[in-house]
Amino acid sequence: MEAGEQTVRVVVADDDADIRALLEQIVEREPSFELAGAASDTDEAIRVATEAKPDVVILDWMMPGGGGSKAAAAITAERPTTRIVGITAGDAAMASYEMGTHGAVAFLAKGFSSAELIEAIRSAMRW
Repeated sequence: MEAGEQTVRVVVADDDADIRALLEQIVEREPSFELAGAASDTDEAIRVATEAKPDVVILDWMMPGGGGSKAAAAITAERPTTRIVGITAGDAAMASYEMGTHGAVAFLAKGFSSAELIEAIRSAMRW
């Protein structure tokens, strides 16, 4: 971590355990990031984000319990300073539009690289 650089607290929310584990690893390997929590469905994502008070939440669009759009709306209502990075393996155009209207400031289609995720998190922090 560079001098003066703040630690970015990140919550990861994805219903696929393998994807969630990969996202957690990417976050944990980045020196300026701290994994603040993880969730496997919409309600858990809202609860973890509310309790952990992260800077950024990585939200899967298609999670059980209402999905990333519902979670993004609830999280931004409760914690307006938390930034949302949406991800999906589904219809990326629809997902980015829908999540954007519910508070997401960045969006990635699954298949992204570690570097792209790190940049999306950093970009979200500039909002």
